[in-house]
Order: sequence, then C-alpha cells, then structure tokens
Amino acid sequence: MEELLDVLYSGIANTRNWAVFCEKLCLFFRANSTTIISINQPFNQPKYAASYGISETTLTQLAIFLPNNDPRINIARQQPNQAHILNGNTPLYSNPNNLFSSSLIYKDILCHHNIEHHLILAINIDENEDVFLLLTRKKQQQAFTQTEKDKLELLLTDIKRAINIQKKHTNNDTYIRAGLNSLKLQPVGSIIANSNNQVFHCNDYAKAILEEKDGLFLLNNTLYQGNLKASSLLSSKIDLSLNADPENLVSIPRCNSAHPYQLMARPFQVRHTPFQGKQNATNMVHLFILDPDKDLNITTTLLQNIFGLTVSEAKLASTLTKHCNLKSTQNELNISANTARTHLKHIFQKMNVSSQVELVKLISTSYLWSSEQ
Repeated sequence: MEELLDVLYSGIANTRNWAVFCEKLCLFFRANSTTIISINQPFNQPKYAASYGISETTLTQLAIFLPNNDPRINIARQQPNQAHILNGNTPLYSNPNNLFSSSLIYKDILCHHNIEHHLILAINIDENEDVFLLLTRKKQQQAFTQTEKDKLELLLTDIKRAINIQKKHTNNDTYIRAGLNSLKLQPVGSIIANSNNQVFHCNDYAKAILEEKDGLFLLNNTLYQGNLKASSLLSSKIDLSLNADPENLVSIPRCNSAHPYQLMARPFQVRHTPFQGKQNATNMVHLFILDPDKDLNITTTLLQNIFGLTVSEAKLASTLTKHCNLKSTQNELNISANTARTHLKHIFQKMNVSSQVELVKLISTSYLWSSEQ
C-alpha cells in the first residue's frame, strides 16, 4: 500500500503518471486490468484518464456506449465513495448475466475477453466530475474479496486528494505560462527572483541588460549589481524582502552610460505546497528595469487621450516614467517641487493609482504606445 501511495503522489503533477499508478494498482490487487474513467457530470461526457491491461481497441468499443450503458458505472454512481464487487459469488448479483441484461453489448465485449469479476469504485470529485476505478479479473481467476474491497475504499481519500491537487496544478501551470508570456512581451525589463537573489525568469529586455554585465549581471543564476571587477549581491542595493518599502526604487549606475538603470522591486508572498513545510516557502520579488537610453516612445497625446491628463500632467507622467524619480523629473521640466506634487496628485486621481511605483508600472507596461514623438 505504501508503494502504491508513493506512485500516486509522485504522479500528481503529470497526467502520464496515472498510467503507472494503474499498473501498480493492477499488481497490488492482482487484477487483469485497471481503468480510470473521468465523467463530466453536467454534460455526461466521459474520458479515459488512464488504463493498464486493456487494449485500445477494447477501450474504444466500451467508450462508444459510455457512460449510461455501462451497468458497472451505473451501480457505482448510485453509491459513490463505496467500492462494489460484481461477480458470481456476490449475493446481490448472484447471476452475472443479470448484471448485463440491460446492456448486452458490454456482456459480449467483456465475455469476448473472458472477463467475469469486477471491483468498482466511484469517487465524487466535485459537482462537475466523478471518477470511476474499474478493476477486472478473468473467469479462471479468483473473485474479488471483501478484504480487497475494503483496501480499495482505503485509497479513496488519497486518490481524490491527488486528483484535486493535479487539477489545481494544471490551472496554476496555465496561469503561470500566460503570465510569463505577458512578461516576455513587456517593453521594460522583468525579472522574477527570490529574496536570496536567485533568478527564476527574465524577459528578453532584461536578458539584454544582464548580458552587458554592466550595472547588473547574473553569475550562477544569482543577481549582482556592479560589474565583474567590483560587485555585490543585488539585495545589498535594494530590499528584496516582504518588508520592503512600497516605493522600492533605486538607480543602478553603469560604466558605459551616464544614465543609470532605474530599478523597482515589488515583493510578493509565495504559498507553500501541500507537501512542503511552511519554512520552505519563501517570498519572491518582481523586478522592473528601465533603461533610460531606450526610448519607450510614450507620447503625451496618448496619455492625454487615454487618461484625460492635461498637457502638463502628461509631460510629467511621461518624464517620471523615464527617470523614476520626481526630483529629476521636475528639474528636466524646469518646474517647482510644489507644481510637480500638485500635478502628481491629479495624475494619481485620474489614473487610479496611489504611488509613483504604480504609476510607472501602469505606463511602462502598456502596449498602447505608438512610435510617434
């Protein structure tokens, strides 16, 4: 049983491993074949999750009549989460011919393969899905026993849990891929790292910066600031912990340009997995990098049209995105600190943001900017 559970939980992240679980289940119960079928409740549509010991031809034949015409599934549906033995020695089904009297095609298919003994279990996953385990033995083999029925029921909770974890994993994997694809297309550098400076993802913009090894670079997948001659971990320059200031902005000087990189960090909490201790869950951080030498082509006209900014407000928002610093922005625009703060207050209200970090992120990650100047 322990080996069976090891296989079960090792396969939750990959649906192909359910076939391995079917094989182990078959060996554990000394069955001739094992099949796992998932049925969508609202639409009554079945699909084979995995099988072992049964040919594709036979599966195809049985699938034509699923799920309403399989008497084994109908019986299991009536009492979900409880295993059933269907063979000639079971008092309730003393005559195996009666079991298939309403579906002779099933009797013909199974008899053709000399299958007579059945052990079935229906697992209710949620309101949208039921999963059925079908174990069979040939006529000359021993019928399933009450002890084996009890053992199958003991697996119910673990199987249900593994299926639910896999469903969550599948959804998360979809969201992660969509998110990483979005980061890849952003017109700013995006790096996902942890508080220990270990990098998990960076888009093309960020890769180009890191490859220059001037101001920021990677060594053994660890983020450093500086260059190969003089460097330190990035965390010595900017706070990567969850306690970081919301306005977590720094300038990263470089030798090949008078304009330093502008870097902002937004830490976020990562939940631990069901089989991982809380002490192993660490926070991650999203790093946004702007290279002032690369023109984002953010037009003040577009900012005015999209967010209803005035000309002065649009100029401040555009320049702030380039510098990530209000003092540098007001100096370039030749306006007073009070005027800059007044414009910024109005920009926050119109663009529905509450900080300079959110403002820069909103503007710099938009796909709306044209090439017009």
